[in-house]
Amino acid sequence: METVYYYLLGILFIYCVYIFGKFFIALRLGIYDKEVFLGFGSYSAIRLKFKEVTVHIGLFIPLPFFAQFNSYQDGIKQPITYEWQFFDQPWYLRVLAAFGGAISALIASILLFSILAFIEKDTYLPKEELNKHGISPSEFAYEEGFMTGDKILLVNGEDYERWSDLISPRDISNEPTVYEVSRNGKTQKLSISWLEFIERGPGEYLFSPNGPFKVGTVTPGGQADVAGIQARDVIQSINGQPVESFYEARDIFQEFSDETITLVILRDSQSIPFQVRVSSEGKIGFYPEMEINYTTRSRSVFEALAIGIVRPFSIMGVNFKAFGKIFSGKIDSRRSLSGPVGISGLFDNGIQNFFNVSAILLVMMFLWDFMPLPKSAALKSIPVLIEVLFKKQVSLQVYNNIYKGGWALIMIMMIGTIINDILNFI
Repeated sequence: METVYYYLLGILFIYCVYIFGKFFIALRLGIYDKEVFLGFGSYSAIRLKFKEVTVHIGLFIPLPFFAQFNSYQDGIKQPITYEWQFFDQPWYLRVLAAFGGAISALIASILLFSILAFIEKDTYLPKEELNKHGISPSEFAYEEGFMTGDKILLVNGEDYERWSDLISPRDISNEPTVYEVSRNGKTQKLSISWLEFIERGPGEYLFSPNGPFKVGTVTPGGQADVAGIQARDVIQSINGQPVESFYEARDIFQEFSDETITLVILRDSQSIPFQVRVSSEGKIGFYPEMEINYTTRSRSVFEALAIGIVRPFSIMGVNFKAFGKIFSGKIDSRRSLSGPVGISGLFDNGIQNFFNVSAILLVMMFLWDFMPLPKSAALKSIPVLIEVLFKKQVSLQVYNNIYKGGWALIMIMMIGTIINDILNFI
């Protein structure tokens, strides 16, 4: 229930940013109705005055596709005047007013990302620390030839600074990313297609940091708890095999699924054997506490601002490429896109994560406004483009046909994706 609450609050927050930003820019540009009514019905519960604009508020729901906006003349609600219909204003001001919400969403996302970058410490695992024990590959990376303990030296012939550089796609394309790897003192090159990795849908990191560990949280009632294993215990060996990292232990657990194994535990400088039953999933019921030295530092205001400016555009770049792959059928949309339920889960990890996800959704709202889709600024700007190119004002009837075309575009994309799925299945 709390997750749904945060989800609705997040949607409300980003939509209010969009609407108020759009309203502010429209006021500054002089492109607005003198009197407007917000909401359903005709009863005006609240009346506000902003310069020359009178705003009547009825049953107003500030959520996408639920918010109602109307012009209000002599106590009668009329269709709202679109930005492109202010023919006495220059065309570029009308376009700017149409994109007012998108502009405010982008500015708000930059501010949120900047504030979050300044508040949060820059915590990262440097390359030198990562390569002390190497990486643990995901199932996909393992299939591509990577092994536990591999030390990654270069990516596409270039150096990298931190572990996070290895788990973010550098290029969502058919071109493979080439990793130079050191294994048992020998160097070799391995390649991975990020496109194929993303096609598998959400899951583990491509690479995880390998390294020593101790038992963290023990699952109550689990096999480890029943056997007497405690937090801060160190697993020295499993069935006589020495263990130096959690991922080595995980692989051995999976090898002995549904069997009883012998663990030698180091506790208070004493080595103690334990008999533990492994589940069919290859687990014994504990979460590891990795003993890896992360680097933490504070960011300056200018560093945080630089991150805040760059991050929205990097998100846009990745999404443009990903959507292109989805619409072309190269990525399965069923595993790559989340609906409201999936998105709502992103809000469930504290206030900082709430604002981080809100900033990401503001970027997505900005992107929506630049696509010729229903309710978008791009669709509302088409009449202005026609006017500039053909020197002829567009009627409301023509715009309504353009609006229907936006819905038709969505249907075409959906049908195209379904047909491509069918063809791939056949």
